[in-house]
Amino acid sequence: MKVVYVDLINWGLIGMEVALVYFLITMVDGVLELWKKATDATEAAAKLEAEGESYISDAPYSVVSLVATALEIPEPSAPWPAPAETYLAEAYCAALQSWKRDVAKATKTIKGRDKAIAALRGKALGDYRMGWLEVVLTALNVAAFVGYAVFPVTYLVPAPTLAALSWWPGNDPAEWLGNFVGDFCWTVEPALLLTVKPYIIAQAKAKTTELLTTNKKVK
Repeated sequence: MKVVYVDLINWGLIGMEVALVYFLITMVDGVLELWKKATDATEAAAKLEAEGESYISDAPYSVVSLVATALEIPEPSAPWPAPAETYLAEAYCAALQSWKRDVAKATKTIKGRDKAIAALRGKALGDYRMGWLEVVLTALNVAAFVGYAVFPVTYLVPAPTLAALSWWPGNDPAEWLGNFVGDFCWTVEPALLLTVKPYIIAQAKAKTTELLTTNKKVK
């Protein structure tokens, strides 16, 4: 019974390691997506500052949506649950065009343009720093993956084979160290999420407010 129990634990750990590989790949994609969003917001703010309303008039949907979010202008949603027929699609396209005109109109004024630029730059700062937080979290999960991987290694690889390695400290010390590294990393990770993430969000909001205040003083 004890052997079966040990087998279940080790195969469970192997399954966890496989799942963690997928999770790490997803985290890397998340980092790249956050940095892309930061770049897009920075570029939109720069072009909006340089070109004004005309930038929105010729901009693709993704840019209009970004600026609309900065201006707190809600995007129209399709008012039907089923696939749209032709006339419904036309109605939705008309609603999107109207929404785009509203966004362009809002950026036509100096106040609206400054609000959008400040919000976009605040968002860029937040996304960029959130990306670095995700890098740290990914590194912690990689370390946890390596730490917990010691258990499948000691389970699957014969002890004499491991003992023949000059750098191998022994199964028991290796398992203790691997477990410590994994537990430490997965303790630090939620602590960072609970403290650093809200701090970054607050920094982004503060940056937006700072830019708006600066623009008001200048003008």
